[in-house]
Amino acid sequence: MILKSSPRKYSVLIKTIVSLHMSILARNAVLLNRMTKLSQILVSLLLIASPLFGQHRHVEVFVSNGVFKRDSTISEVLETWKSYLNSRPDSEYNNPFWNDAEKSRYMKFDLAKDIFSPNLYALMAGYKPTVMSITDEKPFYKIRTLFASADDSGFADPLAIEEVYAKREGRNFKLFNALPVNTREWSHKTIGSITYIFPPYHTFNDALAKKMSRFADSLSLITQIPSIPVDFYLADSYDELAKARGLDFQMGEGNVRLPSGHAEPDNRIIYGSGINEYYPHELVHVYFGPLYPKAHAYFSEGIATELGGSHGLSLKQLLRRGDSLLTQKPSIHFDSLLYRFDDQLDYITSATYLVGGLLCQMALDKGSWPLIRRLMKYDNSPESLFKAVDDTFGVKRQDYDLFIKQKISEYAKK
Repeated sequence: MILKSSPRKYSVLIKTIVSLHMSILARNAVLLNRMTKLSQILVSLLLIASPLFGQHRHVEVFVSNGVFKRDSTISEVLETWKSYLNSRPDSEYNNPFWNDAEKSRYMKFDLAKDIFSPNLYALMAGYKPTVMSITDEKPFYKIRTLFASADDSGFADPLAIEEVYAKREGRNFKLFNALPVNTREWSHKTIGSITYIFPPYHTFNDALAKKMSRFADSLSLITQIPSIPVDFYLADSYDELAKARGLDFQMGEGNVRLPSGHAEPDNRIIYGSGINEYYPHELVHVYFGPLYPKAHAYFSEGIATELGGSHGLSLKQLLRRGDSLLTQKPSIHFDSLLYRFDDQLDYITSATYLVGGLLCQMALDKGSWPLIRRLMKYDNSPESLFKAVDDTFGVKRQDYDLFIKQKISEYAKK
């Protein structure tokens, strides 16, 4: 059955989900595409439910009066960008408006869009684009676009300000990522299979980089695939990395900073902020993600947490923190958290990482890597997780909450 809703109602639903995303982000300072899989499913369902789904939807692009459209070159750059926004940019294909070099290098060549979930352009029904300026920065032209909605009060609700570049190739302009432009003065250093890209203020730690390289080698052995060359963008804050990628503003920026990271396995890129050269969590995603793209979030994040910690904490530290939180908040129920949009126990501790890491540690203790590989085949639904726990540890759904609490306490004391 296809649900029917007006474009207006659809826009409101999109904005409601995004506002929920941002409320989680503001409290937890984690990347937007680290949100729960449930949120992605909700947006996908809205896309299917939209009366515009399955047909080419024209994207109306407003242009600020300050953009001098009578200049023939600026007008040509503007038309290239408007054409891109109307060329299904939320889809992955050989888009004719993007430059060939980046399309060859990256599987997902638009590096800014996936900061949002499912991606920035999929949210344009609720957050409409306004071209704010086009600036000549030879050999490029920089295009700044505001994605925002107007609420009932008449005030703007901005989602992002994106920067993308355009450069003439032959007779036509092509679009380019902001990341290589914005980081052209950053330092580069390669240790093993990892190339670090970092700001000039950063003092590089060779010892930690070598430790990270050894960890990459161990992942290659565990997964039985060759070492993967990875670009690691490193900065003091997530906001700095977002700006480098082309988001001069993104809803949720600022707030309390935590060590955080993000992996793009398809592009062989990891981003790390508020941390150092050794940030193994995201490297785990680079190796395991392509092997198990449909794994339950508890297992994909769990193995990354078991091997590489989370937000600067080891799994042991996370378990101790979780055990303490359960003493303070006995009303927490881990079975119901599987159905909640926000599964945070506190500012740092997410059930996905805590319980996922615990289950992966228990699986390693019980059956080593063959059992982990089996867990990775359970798909991303609450029912699938309950089945995985029953199949692996013999625990029925009605006993799941007590089982998890007991095991958190047990492993926290080890």
